[in-house]
Amino acid sequence: MDNNFNIDDTGTEITEEINRVLQENPQADDLPLSWVLERIDKIMNETEHLKYTRNALDDIAPAAGPGDIVGQAKAQALGDIVRCRETTNQQMLRLLEKMYDDLKPQKAFTPPIVQLRQIMDEIISVDWDKVPEEIRGSISSGINTIIVNGFTKKQ
Repeated sequence: MDNNFNIDDTGTEITEEINRVLQENPQADDLPLSWVLERIDKIMNETEHLKYTRNALDDIAPAAGPGDIVGQAKAQALGDIVRCRETTNQQMLRLLEKMYDDLKPQKAFTPPIVQLRQIMDEIISVDWDKVPEEIRGSISSGINTIIVNGFTKKQ
């Protein structure tokens, strides 16, 4: 069995990688979005610890007799290693998800006053003489409600 598997210090590895990427892109204030996506892909495809564990389990000798629990203890320890590594991966994926959300382009924000101007332009463009009186009343009431609620709510 290959005993060279190393569960490295993921935090240090990522910190070094982030510093390298930022040094390669000095004009960028943030990491490129592509880096976050590549990192997610790397985590999803990293299975060396699973292969190592599988090999280690295969190498555990059968119990020598009743009361021999050494193999069971080794298997439990290997299971704990995998569980811890997967927990680390889940936490790293949550961090990368937040980084992705921070880096992805944000939808343009339209200030309320601009929205009101757009609504007013639409209202002005309507030929109100052709709109029945009861519909005009409903629309007028709705517009008043929107205007009053929109300007009296604390943002």
